[in-house]
Amino acid sequence: MAKQKTKSASKRSNPDSEESSERNLDKIQFITTLVKEFGLAGTFLIFCMVTFLFVFSGEQQATFIDKFILFKDFANNKMPFYTVVIGLVFLNLVQFSFLHIFRKAWRDEIGRKNDRINDLISSKTFQK
Repeated sequence: MAKQKTKSASKRSNPDSEESSERNLDKIQFITTLVKEFGLAGTFLIFCMVTFLFVFSGEQQATFIDKFILFKDFANNKMPFYTVVIGLVFLNLVQFSFLHIFRKAWRDEIGRKNDRINDLISSKTFQK
């Protein structure tokens, strides 16, 4: 009997869930705007900077800089270097694939506009 009550209670609309879905939609739109403005690599860089500045403690920031930027102790541990290189290669491949898709869509849009302009020009030429 208790299971039936919980099922019927979950079917009712919850105003908190509607607010959270609106917030999630706002977050998705914000991220989409960042990707359109700065590209995927720029958005990733912004995300990393915000995380680095506001989430990490001072000691974690110093350790991160020593390991992944200055490559201190490189002779004993080469894994941070490989991590950075593989991450950058992966990010460049993803960026290239997105740019390829956007360029194709852009070229298609320009082609449609050129066709429309040519149709307008040809229709005005024959009207004379």
